[in-house]
Amino acid sequence: MDLSINERLLVHAGLSWAGEIPPDRGFLAVMDLLLKDRSSNRQLWDEVRDVLACLRGINEELNGRPPTEVSWQDKVQHLDRLCVYALHLILHRTRTVALEPPDSAAPAVIEEIGKAGWVMSAALDGVLAGDFDDLDERVADEAMARGMDLDLWP
Repeated sequence: MDLSINERLLVHAGLSWAGEIPPDRGFLAVMDLLLKDRSSNRQLWDEVRDVLACLRGINEELNGRPPTEVSWQDKVQHLDRLCVYALHLILHRTRTVALEPPDSAAPAVIEEIGKAGWVMSAALDGVLAGDFDDLDERVADEAMARGMDLDLWP
């Protein structure tokens, strides 16, 4: 069954409105498993890639295709509340874990979660700015500008 962008974001946020969610599916679920050493960085980044795919879809929906060729007057001015809520939960929980990690979590895991959160946040910033055609490039450029050694797809 194909899920809409909003439904996929609800799964990533672990929201029950998305229906029955397998315990190892969605960004926050995989992040929690990783914190308990029952998942891998690869699984975490697979979920990040899907969140970014959702953000690419939202970017086109809100800002046109390509965004740099659409005037501000023609861009959608409102975001779906559930979409915003799901993204907020994902980013808030990621930031909370990075700033206040569980005592049992390995430092490398916390660093990876922090990177994942930063990548998703930078991509969302690109969507909200409204004038970025390629969110992956936007994230890479932001990382380079900040001198971050960031392998986007470990």
